Amino acid sequence: MIKRQQYTDTFRWFSWIIFGQLLLSMLLGFRYSGDTGLPDNIIGQYYFFSSLLGHFSSLVLLLNLILGLPFLLIAPSRRWPRYWIYIYNALLQVTLLADTFVYQQYRFHINGAVIDLLLHGEGQVISFGHSMMLQIGAIVACLICGSIAISLIIQKLLPKLRYGKTITSICTIALLSAHGLYAWASAVNYFPVTQQQARFPLYFPLTANKLMVKLGIVTAQELKSRKVQISNDKGGFDYPLHPLQCPAPEKQPNILLVVVDTLRADMLNQTVMPNLYDFSKQSRVFNDHHSGSNSTRAGIFSLFYGIPPNYWFAALASQKPSAFISVLQQQQYQLGIFASAVLTEPAFDKTVFASVQNLRVRTDGTTAADRDIKITDEWQAWISKRNRQQPFFGFLFYDAAHSYSTPAGYSNPFQPDWKNVNQMELGPDFDKTPYLNRYRNSVHFVDELLKKVLDNLTAKQLLKNTIVIVTADHGEEFNDNGLNYWGHNGNFTTTQTHVPLVIHWPGKAAGEDQEMTSHYDITSTLMSDALGCTNPSTDYSIGNNLYNKPTHNWIVMGSYGENALYQKDRITVVDNEGRLSVRSPNYRQLPDSELPRTNLVSMLELMRKYFHH
Repeated sequence: MIKRQQYTDTFRWFSWIIFGQLLLSMLLGFRYSGDTGLPDNIIGQYYFFSSLLGHFSSLVLLLNLILGLPFLLIAPSRRWPRYWIYIYNALLQVTLLADTFVYQQYRFHINGAVIDLLLHGEGQVISFGHSMMLQIGAIVACLICGSIAISLIIQKLLPKLRYGKTITSICTIALLSAHGLYAWASAVNYFPVTQQQARFPLYFPLTANKLMVKLGIVTAQELKSRKVQISNDKGGFDYPLHPLQCPAPEKQPNILLVVVDTLRADMLNQTVMPNLYDFSKQSRVFNDHHSGSNSTRAGIFSLFYGIPPNYWFAALASQKPSAFISVLQQQQYQLGIFASAVLTEPAFDKTVFASVQNLRVRTDGTTAADRDIKITDEWQAWISKRNRQQPFFGFLFYDAAHSYSTPAGYSNPFQPDWKNVNQMELGPDFDKTPYLNRYRNSVHFVDELLKKVLDNLTAKQLLKNTIVIVTADHGEEFNDNGLNYWGHNGNFTTTQTHVPLVIHWPGKAAGEDQEMTSHYDITSTLMSDALGCTNPSTDYSIGNNLYNKPTHNWIVMGSYGENALYQKDRITVVDNEGRLSVRSPNYRQLPDSELPRTNLVSMLELMRKYFHH
């Protein structure tokens, strides 16, 4: 009888501890409404609050049943299981808080890729300022204390706590109604509800399309029209489609590809980048050029491979390098690859440069600016020592703009700038001017390094036989569209995908092009005009030759969890489950009638073209 009472008391204590942690997790969960705010209609608002209560009640319950209940069953009257429950609940709340920051910045949740970058990126991919680290530490400490305090208060008030069954019923009703509402909204494509599908971590709302068809709420044809089948790599990677025929030209040009991480197209002006601006007047400038992505991994992939980013995992699994790199090696090009950020995160060493032996995967340096200076110096040393009897390919990948970094003592001409970047302060009402100026200063610094590179080529009389290409992997947003997007990897608007493209090509005319172009076109152009490949470009690229005036009406884009069909007047987003939504150029929702169905079919064909069938 005593033992039974012990279990009863223990389980009652455990239940109220779960309730206390639920309250704290829901409080943190309100932060997930900070991306675009709550819907402006009552149905969308009810869905948010019911899913907030229902999801976090089930999530907190499940995690506690897994992590805590077994120990309480073993030792219901001992103290150590209770201490363990205090500890892991506090850590879970810290994880939830971290996830809210990740979601607000990038619109996705903590996943394996984020954890891997934090653990292995060596501070070069994701970095934090000292003040931000101190602030994070203080918040984490307060949250841990708060979580433990809630548990201790509940233990103190335990004899007075009532209405447990009522609370359980409310949570159950909220959970069921949220899933039922989403099932209906998914079937009829009710956007105020469906747009919230990815807001909460580990949230997988119910769909019941077959039931909705049986009930006559929607037709099977309507369901089919709102979803597409995304290709996967189960069939193998068929890239290039046919063996490449690339006899080396009699006069092999040198090639220098410079990529500035996170460089927006509008930074190419006389004020922010005066040196590149002057150089562009002697070059070909493509004013409406777009990356294949809003992120580094997919942007670099689209640039080197010339095919959509959805093939990344197929290339990684097969460790098949870019066709462009393979042909350079076949033609005995010397490869000088200098990257400020590590080339192992993302795994460019196992994809783009998989065939390059003794690849230099990291650069020493305390800050991104220090590393950018170092790769510039090392590049100039390499260019002096190279074998002059062979052509060279150089790749310089600058990172200072991505990290908003300038070296100590730099003039930082744009003021006021944000002395200590702290992304935790960003929000819809944040004054972006100091942040944007900090970014401009880092871009201005990189421009100074570009001048050194270009002056060195001029001094060595190499510009007369060297193709120089300057571009970026993606852009950067500072809440330009008023939707609280900051940085990149958040949407496919021009702020995150429109990048500069400057090409100095000996023998080709300088000037400006206004047609829409993409990273896919760069591979196509180099392979045919510089490396002499006679294959049709479709064997290794979805792009066209930049000097043949490509007429793109749309561009395929991709990122970590979404793909998109970009057009000047609309952006059609395809999530990882194939669901479609069409957005205006500033990312507002458009009606289904605006779906470019014919172009979507062509897009999907390109996304499966390089898989075995």
